[in-house]
Amino acid sequence: MIFRLRFKQLGGHIHCRLFQAAVAGHTWQKNGDLVFDEPGWRSFQSVIWKRIEVLPEDDETERLE
Repeated sequence: MIFRLRFKQLGGHIHCRLFQAAVAGHTWQKNGDLVFDEPGWRSFQSVIWKRIEVLPEDDETERLE
């Protein structure tokens, strides 16, 4: 199982969309939306950065496929 998190900062909050796929090249399924304040986002990033692919919303790169 692989995960991807797309994010965009809007004002003082970071809006995220979380996806999963069985393996690279398979269809991404949306798991849900998350919203963080800036301190919460920094803390969350330190926990997940090495386990989940994190991409800005405007980055259309499909690095895992």
